[in-house]
Amino acid sequence: MLGWLADLFTALFNTLIDFLSSILEWILIVIGWCITALMSMLKDICYWFLSGIIELFNTFLNNFDFDLGEYSPQHYLNDIPLDVLGVLGYIGLDTAFGIIISAYLIRIALRAIPFVGSIFK
Repeated sequence: MLGWLADLFTALFNTLIDFLSSILEWILIVIGWCITALMSMLKDICYWFLSGIIELFNTFLNNFDFDLGEYSPQHYLNDIPLDVLGVLGYIGLDTAFGIIISAYLIRIALRAIPFVGSIFK
């Protein structure tokens, strides 16, 4: 006789539980979004800080005088005949030197990372 009342309360209780679980799920999604936004902000702050350090270092290097006078490598490069410079350009020596220097810089950077390599080997 009161079975319908028990079914009604069971249905209401199940509906309430579903509603509360959907609200909790939504809250967890919003918390995830907030954490993602905070991590993005932290990353941007780190990039901003490193950019400022690099800009400060660049300003320092631009204001530093590297004049070697007569012993400057540019002085020696200006003495190379134009025909030789043309041949060196055709064989790609400038590109080769750029690749070699980049490889050395990457090697130094990898050796500075712990567990990848050590500078002191």
